[in-house]
Amino acid sequence: MKRLLLSIVLPIVCLSSFAQILQENINFETPDSLFQIDTSLVGNIWQIGRPSKILFDSAYSATNAVVTDTINYYPTNNLSTFTIKVYYPTFSIAYPTTFIQFRHKYDTDTLHDGGYIEVSYDSLTTWTNISNDPNFLGFYYDQVNQSNPIISNGNAAFTGRSNSWQYEFFNWCYWLAWPDTTPVYLRFVFSSDSIQNNREGWMIDDIQVWTDWCEGIPELQNNNLISLFPNPTSDELRINHTNSISTSSIQVINYSGEVVYIINNFTGETINVRQLPNGIYLLKYSDGKGYEVKKFVVQH
Repeated sequence: MKRLLLSIVLPIVCLSSFAQILQENINFETPDSLFQIDTSLVGNIWQIGRPSKILFDSAYSATNAVVTDTINYYPTNNLSTFTIKVYYPTFSIAYPTTFIQFRHKYDTDTLHDGGYIEVSYDSLTTWTNISNDPNFLGFYYDQVNQSNPIISNGNAAFTGRSNSWQYEFFNWCYWLAWPDTTPVYLRFVFSSDSIQNNREGWMIDDIQVWTDWCEGIPELQNNNLISLFPNPTSDELRINHTNSISTSSIQVINYSGEVVYIINNFTGETINVRQLPNGIYLLKYSDGKGYEVKKFVVQH
């Protein structure tokens, strides 16, 4: 895992001016102390290695991915998990916004078997499916239809067959007040029922986690501040907003978590993206009281 800690002066993360971004990249090529397969769970089929199936024939990048068995179909009546520690409270008062992105394929019995993600705020004691956690704003397992398919064990999940690699991105916000020092964990769960369908399961690669936080008074997330178009774009990105005051600011973050574009005192309607390479980006817009994060694609 590679971790990058950046210190930047930005007014768009919080009302105080000091912010940091902690990024973690998990590519499954080297051992990772924050990633843990639960070896105490009987029948856990998650493996790190080179996929050698029909649909799961290679990792997204390099050689390895984490797969529900690199060779065999997943078995019946299976429950398999791995966890990632995603937040380290290091300041006395923090208002973190955590961003997660990863690539994955899945091949399961539709609406019976599938994979889902849970979050724990109390050191692995209790878990909540992120589709039921109000901190995860606007997350759907089925992004196209903005719905949450339910599998046999009652959980919303990724289910069915994705065919190609899918990109997932989501973020969530929560308040941690001093002297809270409890880390936050994500748990990736795969579940199957009693019917064997000879499917390949779930494969995940290139998990990236980064967190913005600040000391001081937090802004509030507001998902109604802006709209972006055209998307994808090759030239200019239009930002439809109603705020014209000089406290508005823009930050653009690339797929590697680097801040590539900053505009303070933004009062315009467009930004020029001609100089940005093709790829997926996050745009974070702040009006001084609230902020919104949206994804956009540059495609020349």
